[in-house]
Amino acid sequence: DVGEGSLPYHWQFAMLGSTGNVYNVVLSETPTCTCPDFQRRQDCCKHMIFVLLRAVGLSMDDPLAYQKAYLTSEVRDLYNRVEQRQVASSSAWANSQVRSQYAKLSNGDTVEEEEPEKEGGVKRRSLEEDCPICLESLSSCPKNQVTYCKTTCGMNFHIACMQQWKRASAGARGNQITTCPNCRAVEAPSSPQRDSNHAEGYVNMGRLQGQSPDRDTSTYHQYSPYSSYRRRRTGGY
Repeated sequence: DVGEGSLPYHWQFAMLGSTGNVYNVVLSETPTCTCPDFQRRQDCCKHMIFVLLRAVGLSMDDPLAYQKAYLTSEVRDLYNRVEQRQVASSSAWANSQVRSQYAKLSNGDTVEEEEPEKEGGVKRRSLEEDCPICLESLSSCPKNQVTYCKTTCGMNFHIACMQQWKRASAGARGNQITTCPNCRAVEAPSSPQRDSNHAEGYVNMGRLQGQSPDRDTSTYHQYSPYSSYRRRRTGGY
């Protein structure tokens, strides 16, 4: 998203954080990120570095990757690198379902909650079967009370039964990753979730991307080893 006028080189990247929260990284003369780390420290965060290394294509030893501010000429150089870069590595992209759903949310569209008969290549099985959890009939239930495995087997379940299964699974394993009761594949939900991180105020796409909601802080560092690269410069030429 390239702006004009007083900020001739100003563009925005939507980034998935480690727990699935969506943060907006803006590259300009004074780069910003909406993540809590940047908002607290007002310093270069890992999301900004990821964009500069993987989207812009800077090398790890390039001083531009760790600066708090840029000269106008440096911002122009970053912009030109993005323009010349045909496409970022596919490993830097969220999956297609995340991108599609986030695009709908960004455009103000309502994300559909109704589940299609076939999603991600998995065909839904007949509702004439019984629920594998409670062994009761599924055919007499309204369709909005039934879900199914979208990862592998396509088996149907009562939503109430699946909620109970999730609670039991979370208690047993100590996390929020849910598996299919029938085939044991990791669950692949169909819509973005805001509930687990609603208090933080971010859209969360973690479940669609298959990310755990638990924040892994094992690799966090209090100080950046690249602090010597930072230059406090605003304005430019």
